[in-house]
Amino acid sequence: METISKYKWPLMVVLVMSFCALLFFSLYFCDVKALTDFSRAYTKYDRAISDWSASFAGSAPEGAPGTDALERKVESAFFELKADASERISSLIKHDEEFMRIEQEIAELSGKEREAISAYKWAIIGKEADAESLTEEFRDLKNRRTATYTRFQQLVQLTSL
Repeated sequence: METISKYKWPLMVVLVMSFCALLFFSLYFCDVKALTDFSRAYTKYDRAISDWSASFAGSAPEGAPGTDALERKVESAFFELKADASERISSLIKHDEEFMRIEQEIAELSGKEREAISAYKWAIIGKEADAESLTEEFRDLKNRRTATYTRFQQLVQLTSL
């Protein structure tokens, strides 16, 4: 009994320190998971939007899914990207604010890109004259999105995750 009372406070300190270390590890792990989930969602969206845009240009391979199926795939990938971009990152990660800002910017550009290609689809169906300007808008948005994602990847390398 005397031994327990003698080591009670050091034991409590060790337990509290262990709990704090576990909490910080858990937060860091969640941050890293959020960043990798965002990268995965971006890759999924990039593939889906590329497949969808290729179906309009006539460069889609034989047996490829129809444009409606590809559009649903883009919608699904976009909403996953948007959800992953809205996740908060704790300040345990370097450049946390910049990560969150870039993720939001990528999600916003992806939404505009999706809208532009949808407008392009309807311009082709309606044989409207402004299809060429929509093509330029789509390319510009895609270039801006990929440049922003490149900045995201550079930050990941700087942070050494």
